[in-house]
Amino acid sequence: MKNILPASKIIVSSRGQFVIPKEIRDAVGIHGGSEILVRTREDGVIELKPVKKNVGDLFKVTQLWKGPALDVDEAIAEAVELADLSTRPGRPS
Repeated sequence: MKNILPASKIIVSSRGQFVIPKEIRDAVGIHGGSEILVRTREDGVIELKPVKKNVGDLFKVTQLWKGPALDVDEAIAEAVELADLSTRPGRPS
């Protein structure tokens, strides 16, 4: 695996907390409220991996939705087109 940024040294607080440097957070998409998986390998290496969420997870509706899978990009494009049509002058009533 290729490193995308040089190694950074961080300090662990007395409460076991540390700050992931901003350039690393930005590079991997970590922001306030992000969930991170932590794994310890047999060789003592600690791995941190951001949890990627889908739209359904964000809205907590995956267990409620029984319909077909939703193409988010297509739904957004359709909503934008409908909004554009509704704001044009001389639109039919």
